[in-house]
Amino acid sequence: SYSDIMGALVEFAYQTDNRAGYPNASPGTADWLMGEDAWGPTVNDFLRDMRDPQRGAQPSYYHGTYWYTGSGDNGGVHTNSGVQNHAFYLLAEGCSGSCVNDGHSYDPITGIGIADAGEVAMYANMNLLTSNAQYSDARQAWIDAATALGHPTATVEAVWDAVGVEPPPPPCENPIFEETFDTFPPA
Repeated sequence: SYSDIMGALVEFAYQTDNRAGYPNASPGTADWLMGEDAWGPTVNDFLRDMRDPQRGAQPSYYHGTYWYTGSGDNGGVHTNSGVQNHAFYLLAEGCSGSCVNDGHSYDPITGIGIADAGEVAMYANMNLLTSNAQYSDARQAWIDAATALGHPTATVEAVWDAVGVEPPPPPCENPIFEETFDTFPPA
């Protein structure tokens, strides 16, 4: 997903903005499609769609439609990248009006812009995440990155909620449970 994010950032920095032409692919222009410049023989072929991953048979919601759990694709690392791709799109562009992702409604989100969203995602990738990170780790890393960079953390949280990635559960702090093990076995 980070390579798709970087690709989108490069497209929007150096190519003509073609968001108004979405969902029609136009090679050589910036949009939310990945691989449209080289993927297929026709103008509307693409590899991945960050705005609507389900158009390319990828999930846009964690464990939602098209979520892959098999042994191929290294457990679905490329297929399931649609979730974070869509999170990046929402962080950049937001959603107004009636917002629904894979049947899950969420409140409108005001995007922070492509460049600022890129700062958050790339800071998280380069400084906070490890190679074995999961989506809940990425959620927290993006929140921490937004904090470090002065971007709105509430927007980042709303984006990850919209793609179905919840915060990790708090650590178990049960004094009764701990006490039981401190005194086991009984004397």
